[in-house]
Amino acid sequence: MQSATRSVSLDAATVHLQTDREVDSAIDTVVTFAFGTAEPIDRYLFRIRAALPSRPSVVELVEAVFQVRRELGPIVDERARRDDAAMAMAAFLTADPSEMGLPAAMFRLGREVWLTPSRTPPS
Repeated sequence: MQSATRSVSLDAATVHLQTDREVDSAIDTVVTFAFGTAEPIDRYLFRIRAALPSRPSVVELVEAVFQVRRELGPIVDERARRDDAAMAMAAFLTADPSEMGLPAAMFRLGREVWLTPSRTPPS
């Protein structure tokens, strides 16, 4: 079975997260992929949410995560960590779980499987 490759282009400054659940899941995704599971999300969530509008853009969310983390001390390899966050958010925003045989509330990035709110992939 051969799957069709679909190219998706999104402007992270114009894509806004829609619900509190989606924002919280996106924060968790960025923190986990950029900083690993050694960084507990509850250490950041309240401060990040306080820095965001109710429907933040992806860029605003990523910037808020890195700003709050930076307040705790320098970020080693920030460029690479931002790249990891960008890849995770690209999957978060564009993955069509049904194409991967996953329930609508999940997406896969490499060997990792992550829960995410159902989101209609852009056409």
